[in-house]
Amino acid sequence: RFFQQVILRRPEKCILLHRRLRGPHQDANLVRELRIQTWTADAEVVCNLLDVLEGLKVLALYVGANFVPEVLLRVMEKPRTGLETLMLRFRP
Repeated sequence: RFFQQVILRRPEKCILLHRRLRGPHQDANLVRELRIQTWTADAEVVCNLLDVLEGLKVLALYVGANFVPEVLLRVMEKPRTGLETLMLRFRP
């Protein structure tokens, strides 16, 4: 249950979580809800993080200026059949 709901509020936490979840542990399978609540997270790191999280039910992203359309498209390309809620907040 430790990783069931993950809320990241600082960009460096995205990097740390990705490093943790891509390891030999099965922790990535435990994450059901991911909320990235920072405007300055590196878009490539976020994409790589989402690549290892296949069992998400809830995904909430703050989409800042570094999320160019191509990167956002990469996030949306992969089918997420179990995803029930998708929340995107765009920075004006």
